[in-house]
Amino acid sequence: MKHPIFVLKIGLIIANLVAFESSAQEIREKLSSATYICCIDGGGSKTEMQVMDNQGRLVPIFKHDVPVESVKVPGSNMCTIGEKGVQQRLQSLFNGMKVGDKKLPIDDVKKDMIIFAGLAGLAGGGASMNNLAIRKILHDIGFLPDNLFVYSDGGLMFQAFKPGEILLICGTGSACVGKDVDGKRIVRGGFGRLLGDEGSGYHIGLQAIKKALEIDQEEGEQTSLIPLIKEHLSVMELKNAVTPLQQGTITPDQVASLAPSIFLEAKRGDECAKQLVHAAAQDLGILLSKMVQRVGCEKQTIYLTGGIFKGNERDAFIQAIFRSEAFKETYEQARPEVKLLTDRNPAVIAALKLLESDKGSI
Repeated sequence: MKHPIFVLKIGLIIANLVAFESSAQEIREKLSSATYICCIDGGGSKTEMQVMDNQGRLVPIFKHDVPVESVKVPGSNMCTIGEKGVQQRLQSLFNGMKVGDKKLPIDDVKKDMIIFAGLAGLAGGGASMNNLAIRKILHDIGFLPDNLFVYSDGGLMFQAFKPGEILLICGTGSACVGKDVDGKRIVRGGFGRLLGDEGSGYHIGLQAIKKALEIDQEEGEQTSLIPLIKEHLSVMELKNAVTPLQQGTITPDQVASLAPSIFLEAKRGDECAKQLVHAAAQDLGILLSKMVQRVGCEKQTIYLTGGIFKGNERDAFIQAIFRSEAFKETYEQARPEVKLLTDRNPAVIAALKLLESDKGSI
């Protein structure tokens, strides 16, 4: 039988972990008084961390005594790799890490560090339990419960948003989050790869595989995608990829990582690839059109983030989205400002936006 004091202590820890809803003002106050702010952006394919101070300045970080601009590990989507997988990814972020000019070991500063994280897999059904699980992982690593601010990838930016601001995420998955005139959170998409993620890297890759299988089976039109996909998935015949895809041996990350090559083949003129890119632009245009109309603010800003907006063909793809049949008319009426966030950690951007009320706009 456990001692009552032990049970009470565990209960208090769990209560602190559960109480994770904070207002933007509360978060701003915490960030403003923090010694270190650990900004984590966790997507389906990559997890990136940077550290800043309460003035918005990036703090030098070292990984195994080597200076790095940011610490990167593979993706940390709870819905894809599970709780144990996320635990391993987050632990690996901090292993061998030192911060500041004095190279202070991470264990020496954990109590003074705010965790400000946006992770894929924390939206939709089961989000609260997943959030609690991640907060417990971070607490077990050594961070204080009151210093943990953990959100979905879209939810993180929402904390910093003003009415009329919209975030379009397009990486392994896709989703759109915005804040309306009343400050209400509006979400479109984000149902995951089985029920949605249209326009995402995974969706583009999967549609390419399906189209290539169809062409290969029917011995129809030629496409450069068939040899490309065979090489990417390490199969001699396309049909040999079917079972590994169904069983998950070929992972969503592997499927999504086909997207850059598909964009390149589209640029080179492959008709099949061009159709896939066009369809993806239409899908994302639909998401944005619904969001812009629903948010309804006179002045709107659209932020673009995610791996799909980092490739060499991103500018052409962004233009295709804004010129798509689904979004063109809405865009011309609303004329929103567009900002590309792909060269910066979204968690850093969100933290800066929360601090900007005292320091001007970013």
